[in-house]
Amino acid sequence: IIAARAVEQKSLWNLAVLQAIINEVTQIFPYLALLVMFGIHITVDKKPLEASTAFTTIYLVKNIRRNIMMASAFSRFFAGALVAFGRLDKYFESAVPLVKYQVGPLRIRGGYFRRNKKATFRLEDINLDFVEGGLNVITGQSGSGKSTLLLAILGETYLEGGNVTAPADIAFASQSAWLQNETIQDNILFGSPMEKARYDRVVAACCLPEDLKELPLRDQTVVGENGTSLSGGQKARVALARALYSKAPLLLLDDIFSALDAKTSAGVWKRCFCSDLLHGRTIVLVTQVPWISSQADMAISLEKGQVNSAEPNIGVVRQPIKIAEVLGGDADDDKTETETPPEP
Repeated sequence: IIAARAVEQKSLWNLAVLQAIINEVTQIFPYLALLVMFGIHITVDKKPLEASTAFTTIYLVKNIRRNIMMASAFSRFFAGALVAFGRLDKYFESAVPLVKYQVGPLRIRGGYFRRNKKATFRLEDINLDFVEGGLNVITGQSGSGKSTLLLAILGETYLEGGNVTAPADIAFASQSAWLQNETIQDNILFGSPMEKARYDRVVAACCLPEDLKELPLRDQTVVGENGTSLSGGQKARVALARALYSKAPLLLLDDIFSALDAKTSAGVWKRCFCSDLLHGRTIVLVTQVPWISSQADMAISLEKGQVNSAEPNIGVVRQPIKIAEVLGGDADDDKTETETPPEP
């Protein structure tokens, strides 16, 4: 990647140098042409250079130069427009219009999905009845289609066949957290009105108070372009808080635990998923964390774009997890919590 960027920068630099040389030649050439014409007039025609002749020649040359420059600029703009139209055509050929599904409980019947029309990978024969108002966990190897399934629910994939019903309002927290160049509070509210009690509870559930104490302006700190001033775990939790604060009945959470350490993961699990904060809301969680599937209302496993298994856990009660269990050890929870450093 670094080598490719270096080659690209070198090409851009060479192009800039070539453009500068062409501009200089374009500026100098008319004056050189005037000198040549005046020299021929004096030496070859053996005539004196009178003022009327000189000024008339200069005026004509300037007009010709202006017309040539306009034609040159028009040709550049025309060529640029052709390139831009070509890029737009290429984009529209690969882009997929946002699909509007029938409003209803989240269900997929005989679904075939691709990221776009030209994608080689696709989800095949997806038949799922998600548990309404419960936790639905999707697991599988990397590349099995977990994120594609979430995008399919959002309607951002190419639907080759099948039927999908989904709620009209959906909250989504992607694997790579997307944040606006605004304050943390604005990113969480995301245009919704402020409800102080609800806001404070969501912030606490995402284990953000300790992080906010270390920031100069607390939740009024501007996160920068796409959250550059925050760590990966902080960005993931702000994106999660945005989804939780929304009142969407369906939450799609793409591997939110991957950027969190053991202590923070245990805290988020306890405060978000083991409380009544998500009561009555349908959650679809993509994760690689092994202990979560056993506490889900529906455990779905994908393999090579197909549903390998979909097992409901009737009557499951979610319980807080010990940090030692997150780490895979047997140490006491309190002892491990004091020894585990806070997330940077």
